[in-house]
Amino acid sequence: FLARAKAKGFRVRLRGEPNDDQNRYWVQLFRVDLLSRDNIDALCLELLDLAIDVGGVYDGWEAPVHA
Repeated sequence: FLARAKAKGFRVRLRGEPNDDQNRYWVQLFRVDLLSRDNIDALCLELLDLAIDVGGVYDGWEAPVHA
């Protein structure tokens, strides 16, 4: 997953290892993009597809607003 995400220009902000409560890894990615509905929809679908391909879950996105 990470290699494919990095190839698409994403960088890792945070990573988590499995613990006793949950036996799964997690990662928080970031990339600077234009904030528009079409662009974000495509970006979300791209990350969702990557997650599904490896049996993972896509948890959504967030973005700071700069004026």
